Amino acid sequence: MGTIYYSRVHWNDLSILTINGWQTILGGVFLSPVLWATYQSDKNVFDASFWTSVCWLAIPVSIGAVQFWLCLLKNNPIKACYWLFLCPIFGFLIARLMMKEPISIYTVFGVAFVICGLYIVQKKNKL
Repeated sequence: MGTIYYSRVHWNDLSILTINGWQTILGGVFLSPVLWATYQSDKNVFDASFWTSVCWLAIPVSIGAVQFWLCLLKNNPIKACYWLFLCPIFGFLIARLMMKEPISIYTVFGVAFVICGLYIVQKKNKL
């Protein structure tokens, strides 16, 4: 719904990066009270694992994936929505490859349903 709303509203020729930047800043500001209310300094360990995780989340996930997503939105917002359904599939694959998480039969069926759904939607749009 957010993608469709974004594509329908005229933003006075603001860049998509500007809109995303403001969205990120406002999200951080509104979540700051929750941070201060729940912060526990004794539970933080700033070791190599922490910094590796932060770099992974900041660079390829936040910057890279968001830039890719914004590019998709600029080209075709409706088709970009279909790519969102692939996020859990890539999540399962990354968890399996990097963390050796088991993939159950439920995961396989779920992935199959998502791929079939995407195929049907793409096929229907071509007709």
